[in-house]
Amino acid sequence: MKYLICGFSGAGKSSLLNKIKNDSQYKEYEFYDLDSELLKIFKKDSITELVESIGWEEFRQAEQETLNLLLQKSNIWIALGGGSLNEKNVDFFYESKDIKVLFLDTPIEVCLERIKAAGDRPLLAEGEDFLRNLYKSRLPIYTRFERILSN
Repeated sequence: MKYLICGFSGAGKSSLLNKIKNDSQYKEYEFYDLDSELLKIFKKDSITELVESIGWEEFRQAEQETLNLLLQKSNIWIALGGGSLNEKNVDFFYESKDIKVLFLDTPIEVCLERIKAAGDRPLLAEGEDFLRNLYKSRLPIYTRFERILSN
């Protein structure tokens, strides 16, 4: 089985993945954070640095290619990037029998707090109104999947 954690930037996907790693029921699984995998590939220290060096279009392409490679594995958990649910992926995930997508439902106010506190999120430069609108536009995509509440 393949479990994917989706949610907005700052939702806590990586933190949740780290908690699940310690759950003995998933000891046969491998765990991947998509953003961390991209940083390893490109040898960068932050997603902001990576996006600044290659641009959003190439970043999204690399994100998709990396996700495709990871999905070839079995028994995995992946924390997706905040924007990795494009239309093609959503339909594929929704119809797949061996992929379960979990939406980490975190209020926008909490996400904004975390994004600002981290300070190294590339979308931060776009401003709070942009982030709120982006959240609203992605919410219908996220809510197609099983919802789990953030803590």
